[in-house]
Amino acid sequence: MTSTETTSASSSPQSSRPAFPEPPAPPADSTATWREIVKKFQQPSRGRAIWQLVNTLGPYAGLWYLMHRALAVSYWLELPLAILAGLFVVRIFIIFHDCGHGSFFKSKTANDVFGFITGVLTLTPTTTGAGSTRCITPPPAIWTNGAPATFGP
Repeated sequence: MTSTETTSASSSPQSSRPAFPEPPAPPADSTATWREIVKKFQQPSRGRAIWQLVNTLGPYAGLWYLMHRALAVSYWLELPLAILAGLFVVRIFIIFHDCGHGSFFKSKTANDVFGFITGVLTLTPTTTGAGSTRCITPPPAIWTNGAPATFGP
């Protein structure tokens, strides 16, 4: 081989790139497997719902108290508490959203009461006015087994 052939062969773009294998195809029963995994979470559980309320609203109230006390000491002490409280507001909104879909509690009354309370805390109305339709988006038809979604009272 001549010196020009050696340099041109070593600078070939194909020889410098590593060969990546094709990603494996998902198993054929992956949908069935996921459905089996999430099946126990598709029905509301009073115990889990109450625990979520306790471990969300309790620390949120505690953070409000600590922020009030920290305000007298330093704004810089209050800032990290406010950021943490903001994360709890996101959690409260998730509970509000689940109540709006009627999936947090089995009882419609409990969903309405706690949906209203969490809506007030997140400054989000549950309805646009007295007796009007709910603000929450309708569930997809797959969640209602093809039946039309109902809204409002």
